[in-house]
Amino acid sequence: MKRPKRAILIITITLFSILIIAIYLTQFQGIKSIDISALEMEKTQLPEKLECNWYSVNNAKWDYREQYSEEFLYMGATKDDRKSIQWVSESDNGVINVTIVNYGYPIIAKMYYSLQNPQRLYGDSYENFINSTPVNLDSWIWKNTFADQESVQCGLGDQEHCSGWFYRARYAQYFLYIRYQGPDCSETFENIVKAINKQLVSYLISE
Repeated sequence: MKRPKRAILIITITLFSILIIAIYLTQFQGIKSIDISALEMEKTQLPEKLECNWYSVNNAKWDYREQYSEEFLYMGATKDDRKSIQWVSESDNGVINVTIVNYGYPIIAKMYYSLQNPQRLYGDSYENFINSTPVNLDSWIWKNTFADQESVQCGLGDQEHCSGWFYRARYAQYFLYIRYQGPDCSETFENIVKAINKQLVSYLISE
């Protein structure tokens, strides 16, 4: 009877070890570390044509600015582990606020991804978050295949007439936050998010 018990014990220890390794790899072992401050996000090719069923701008000019800050986004990250930027388009009064944070470990980034929920942070400022469930875009066509988590919400208006867009994505230990204020439908905001994501991912996967 001792051998079967010993075999069961060995199997149990082996399975437990595999579980611990899996947890470490998925929650503590992130992708490569990069210098957040060195990200050249000004190279992002934002869409110049903003077009909806009710609104159109053919030559949008985006003014890039650094050191824009939203203090609540800095929880758990030092100054060197974050980058906050802003684009402003005078042609349609659009403003894009972006914050990128390196939390060091996926498990920590996952926690702050949940904490930095726009509905919780802006519950008193945006109509959709005050009076009803926020508009989650199930019809959002583009999927961020590189991100481990992503969320898009409209805080003011609806998919075709929204002036308060929010997007969050987590890439292992990295967190991307985008808030857009401007007269745009989901297709236009989707193109904005795709452009910013493309520029960020180019750094995360480069050798």
